[in-house]
Amino acid sequence: MRKTRRTQNRLLGLFPVLWCGVGPLADDAHAQSGHGLRANAVVVESESHWNNWSFPAGTLEIDANGVRPRLWRRHTNAVLDIVDNLRFNPPDYLNKNSPDEIELLDAVDAGSNKAAVANLFDGDMTTYWEPEFPAAVTAETLDQHGWFAVDLGHSLTGTRIVLRFVDEGLGDPFRLFEVMVSDGQKPVKALLGDALDYTRTYQTLHPNLGERVIEIDLANLPIAERRKRIVRLVQVVVTGSALARGREISRDEYERLRTEASQDTGMVEYSKSLESGGELAVTRELYYELEEDRRGPIRYFRRELPRLAELEVWSEGDDIFKETLSRGGHFSHTTPHILGAAELNPQLLLDGQIETYQAFPMAASGLPDASFLVDLVVDLGSFFWIEAERIVLNFRPSIFAFKFGELALDFSDGAREVDGSLKWDRRAFTPGIPRRTSSTGSVHLYAFDFEPVKARFLRMQYRRAGSNSSYPAGTTTAYVGEIQLHGRGYQPQVELTSDLIQLGGNRNLSTIEWVADTPPGTRVELQTRTGNTLDTLLHYYKADGTEISEAQYKKIRIKSQKGPIEPEEVAGSDWEPWSAPYEIASGSQITSPSPRKLLKIRATLHSDDPDVHATLREVRLNFSEPVADRLLGRLVPTRVDSPGVEHAFSLFVDLESQANPFDKLLLRAPAGMQLAFDPSREHVFAGPASAFGDRADPKADGPTDRTVDDVQVLTTGDSLQLSFATVTSGVEVVRVDFRGTLFSSGGRLQALMHNSDDGVWQRVDEEVARTSLQLVAQPQRKVLFGSLELNPPAFSPNGDGLNDVVKFNFTLMLVGISAPVEVEIFDLTGRRLRRLEEQRPISAGTYSIAWDGRDEAGVVVPPGLYTARFRLDSDTEGASIVSRDVLGAVAVIY
Repeated sequence: MRKTRRTQNRLLGLFPVLWCGVGPLADDAHAQSGHGLRANAVVVESESHWNNWSFPAGTLEIDANGVRPRLWRRHTNAVLDIVDNLRFNPPDYLNKNSPDEIELLDAVDAGSNKAAVANLFDGDMTTYWEPEFPAAVTAETLDQHGWFAVDLGHSLTGTRIVLRFVDEGLGDPFRLFEVMVSDGQKPVKALLGDALDYTRTYQTLHPNLGERVIEIDLANLPIAERRKRIVRLVQVVVTGSALARGREISRDEYERLRTEASQDTGMVEYSKSLESGGELAVTRELYYELEEDRRGPIRYFRRELPRLAELEVWSEGDDIFKETLSRGGHFSHTTPHILGAAELNPQLLLDGQIETYQAFPMAASGLPDASFLVDLVVDLGSFFWIEAERIVLNFRPSIFAFKFGELALDFSDGAREVDGSLKWDRRAFTPGIPRRTSSTGSVHLYAFDFEPVKARFLRMQYRRAGSNSSYPAGTTTAYVGEIQLHGRGYQPQVELTSDLIQLGGNRNLSTIEWVADTPPGTRVELQTRTGNTLDTLLHYYKADGTEISEAQYKKIRIKSQKGPIEPEEVAGSDWEPWSAPYEIASGSQITSPSPRKLLKIRATLHSDDPDVHATLREVRLNFSEPVADRLLGRLVPTRVDSPGVEHAFSLFVDLESQANPFDKLLLRAPAGMQLAFDPSREHVFAGPASAFGDRADPKADGPTDRTVDDVQVLTTGDSLQLSFATVTSGVEVVRVDFRGTLFSSGGRLQALMHNSDDGVWQRVDEEVARTSLQLVAQPQRKVLFGSLELNPPAFSPNGDGLNDVVKFNFTLMLVGISAPVEVEIFDLTGRRLRRLEEQRPISAGTYSIAWDGRDEAGVVVPPGLYTARFRLDSDTEGASIVSRDVLGAVAVIY
């Protein structure tokens, strides 16, 4: 279930990174409003407005230009996110810090010069880390000072590690060094100690005298070494250095260095010339005691300046799976008898620590054979483009820790099968028999890559161990340390909902308009929802900020472990569902019921291409003062026993507290109905409630002394619009008599009233919801075709302009779908000569289909008698379809 904004605020206090990129939330729901309320409109137009809307955490980017879907990245440099990752799930060594107190240096340790390690992640090639070696350092003690380690904040799937040394003019690369990685676990033999289990990924075998960029490929490691791809910590150790004999320079350079940077001067080397022609290093004192001709050259050195400017650790990219719970996602398992809901702890699968794991048993006593399937289904909390999945298994928990047998990964965008289940798209499958192997060390990495798929749901299926397993039933288990999902591009669909908009009284909602950038392949949908009442929902929290149920809260006995109980105002029972999406950005008519006091707006950003996105900048919803606080309508009668026959109807509208005059009324018929109004026969009445007695009989005369003058018919047909003399205050009831012919099975009659001064229509609500304005056809005998007539019954298609065609006139009733209506022409031998078809959005209604006397080839048929048959594909229950009844003979004459 998606978390409310109030719940998200509490999460923000615990893990600020969850809202990274979407702006801050107010501690108080009303401290900053998600909208502005003007005299005649609700406006959403600023960054602060958008930041107070509710949406799945971390799915939107908001700034002064509006709101847009988040961009998810592939192949990112993980060192740039160290602090965010540490704050998301602080490790044990930082558990005394609050998340917002964690800094970059908290992730760093070093043998020397620890503060300078931060320079490796600033993107500046002129800043660096340089080990500090004491004067007495030796080759054996060098690595005690020349190392640093960095915690990336979570275990990730690495693709490459890059070391960038300073440019030549600023220093030297490391002469001898090695790079090691750790997945964050301790060695098996040192589980009680502080040591971490490191493995070497790179080692210099020869002195590095000039290579300034070192790249270590992790993506293409052999399977046996794939565990090195699981990286939590990176350690670099300098194992060899020239120290004071870094680079030979001239005496003049040495003297200048002594003046400008004496700390960088190296050794001065004196030598003695040998008779063999060689040289021997000697002390300075001995050098000057030698005869002139026995003195060798004096060499001057700059000390070695081993300086690393940047460290990059490239990963698969942003991990979509990691933030599932903070987005309000949900985990479910289809086999609780194997892995019960109480045992499923999703946090273990996405906490960035592979040493915490979820057990997935693959065998259990009493289960069927090896074809038994187990499902883990995850609602990711939003929609994403997904193209890779990584699953890390941990083999340390048990001697019976196994790989999966057959493993399948499916994705769904929420589309449903006929039976209501999700439609799944299989993107990865690996066959095999569950087995334990020691060749991959303590972890095993499943790496799946596939074509991008739009998905909201993930399903992981695996098969248990078969009866041929040599291990006891119930012991074969896969321990999943982490699941990671990766994708590239802007999210394909993100939904955000406004805060509660209180209109300050009943308001008649007229139109909604918005400003958005929608490149090809993108769109923005706006919807509304209205109501008049609010309910209160209580949220219960533990002291650590975790939301729990009321029953769980009451079971807590220690007062200090109880958190606050926070109320949240939610929509009351009188709120209607969300409207259908509005289509016209420049101004769409509001379809949610109004006038209402309360309102919410929902926006959905769509994209069919991961490289483009929509940006929603502004929303404006216009309203006006209503004709009355409420308009409640009732139609008499609502049951029609003779479809296809014109009936008299009366619409009664009760006005609660009329506030403004009105002068127009609009009726919209349900599909398959025609409306009519004859001013000489039908009337509009308006007056106090006492003037209207029996409302059950449409044939009863209205109160003639309350007749509204100057009624004019503006439109008829599937809608009826009337204008009349302005009706001012004091009216409690309006009665409109009209006639209608219902061809379909029925539907809702819509009614609206209008005040020409403000140009806004006010909707008439049903007196009794889903009943008072609902027309239902209840014929004694269900017949689809009625009033069948041929005009003329004999015709002459000779092109003289007289009786050249015959028209088949009929009515089609009780059909609320779009189905083709067919008229087939046969000769007396039963051979079909012509097929005529007409299809409408709603099939019910009157028809007049013409035949010009020609066959399918366009040739005029010879004189004679022909027959016609009517056909319709319809599922109308109990209807008598006239598909084989032959109408009277149709005569073709000349």
